[in-house]
Amino acid sequence: ADVAVVNTCGFVEAAKKDSVDALLEANDLKGHGRTQAVVAVGCMAERYGKDLAEALPEADGVLGFDDYADISDRLQTILSGGIHASHTPRDRRKLL
Repeated sequence: ADVAVVNTCGFVEAAKKDSVDALLEANDLKGHGRTQAVVAVGCMAERYGKDLAEALPEADGVLGFDDYADISDRLQTILSGGIHASHTPRDRRKLL
């Protein structure tokens, strides 16, 4: 695969650990030439955004929920060596 997109969980402690482990395993695939990039999505990426990107530089991108509509473009940017600004969490408690 060109990109390993890892769907993460940011609420259950054991699932957070599993998410980090999955990102590190995906990075190992990149090290062996089996993928070109590793991208974190899901609740952990949404909840921690830039903090996750700083703590886990193995991830080439951290995409929040707002990126999903344009995920193909975001992944192309990352694959072409471009930098996509890591997600900045927002307060989503407002009613629609």
